[in-house]
Amino acid sequence: MNENETLCKNCNCIECRCKNLGIINRRHDYLTNVFDTNNMCNYFGIMDTDYSKYTVSLVRADHFIYRLTIKKLNVYNPLTTYIRELPRDMNNLIYSYLSDANFIMKINILLPNIYPFASPVWTVLSYVKNGKSQNALDETRRARCLLMHSSPAMTLDKEILYYTSGLLS
Repeated sequence: MNENETLCKNCNCIECRCKNLGIINRRHDYLTNVFDTNNMCNYFGIMDTDYSKYTVSLVRADHFIYRLTIKKLNVYNPLTTYIRELPRDMNNLIYSYLSDANFIMKINILLPNIYPFASPVWTVLSYVKNGKSQNALDETRRARCLLMHSSPAMTLDKEILYYTSGLLS
């Protein structure tokens, strides 16, 4: 930072973002009034089943930063999928097709200076699939490519729904 540059007293930025902060705060108030940001699955209609448990939560970390956590955990009980008349090898083969990937993803969402007229910047912080760490950079590229053409009418909850529906399907 140069000596001539001063920070705005309200938003602590070199470029004053106070007007955008008002828009962001209104949209954030809308989000918190409409649904519980710690459990967005109910709002999106993503229901847990006997074998799958889902969690989608959004936390505001800063005025312009959100942290999104997406979890999908599958629990298959081999006793309920076991067919007694078949040999064990065949049952194991059937069971291998039943299992879906478990994953936990943590995403940082940065709202730009001219939000909502520019898309939020999504960065995948960590991505664990079936207990193994995955390349977060590849998933970051996929998320940014998917959400690049956003419009001001698309609120943050709609973008999250758009992204998670692609992940969970």
